Amino acid sequence: MNAIDFVDVSKSFGKVPALSRVTFGLAESECLALLARNGEGKSTCLKLILGLLAPDSGSIRLRGKNPRSERGDVLRSLGAIVDFPRLYPNLTATEFLRICSSLKGISGRHEIERVLRFVELGDSASRQIEKYSLGMKQRLALASAILGNPGILILDEPLNGLDVQGVEEMVSLLARLRSLRENTIVMAMHQLEHVRPIADKVAVISKSKLVYSGPPPSLGSCCVFDIGDSTAFIALLVEVGHGGSFKDLGEGGIEVSGLDRMGVAELVARAAQREIAVYGVRSRSTSVREWFVGVTS
Repeated sequence: MNAIDFVDVSKSFGKVPALSRVTFGLAESECLALLARNGEGKSTCLKLILGLLAPDSGSIRLRGKNPRSERGDVLRSLGAIVDFPRLYPNLTATEFLRICSSLKGISGRHEIERVLRFVELGDSASRQIEKYSLGMKQRLALASAILGNPGILILDEPLNGLDVQGVEEMVSLLARLRSLRENTIVMAMHQLEHVRPIADKVAVISKSKLVYSGPPPSLGSCCVFDIGDSTAFIALLVEVGHGGSFKDLGEGGIEVSGLDRMGVAELVARAAQREIAVYGVRSRSTSVREWFVGVTS
């Protein structure tokens, strides 16, 4: 059983589609980065997983349970940051987390101390939250989400609005959280350059549709194939699982990202089996931003 199954899900607001037949799944302890431009379905996707919205069609299951009709069971295994975290500015971090612990049915100070140490706020636990920087507030929100090791974490833009130091601190925490393998994590984000250290999988949504689902892109591994029959080669790419990682450059040029040397050799061999002429292959350095533009164009 997967930790999260998101199957053929569609959601519209009025006549505007937010998601169109989107499917992905996460095994226990996997971490997914959900990427999309602003307003193209990231937060909608998270709210559907949390049961805050109902899908128009499709199925959503968290460890086999429906997040809306079996909400009580599901909430016990969920921790979340949705939208910008709302905190109580007049409370200290410890007081705030006591309230969160009470709502979650968690007793004792040891768990509060543990999560404060994890997010590196132990020395600031007695300060009022209104005196915290934005980065500290984001880390406190993360502490509230991981209270009690819920098992499934849903994080909406955990890096949003942070300065360079704040981003580095949060990325380090998220990478540590991933390495512990105690939670299945879904993160909506748009800071593409930070995906690799914190995610096992990437899902990209563009114009309401899932256009890529797979491992994070390998930067610098972009290859350009000079092809005789571009249509046949594109069909081959889709068949072997690279349907979201290529760009048709025109005039027989097909750019494919995420390939190592063995992957290139395999594609050339498969093309030869289908009598698709490959006239040449050259490598080209690429950035994660170029990759994102390529899969969403």
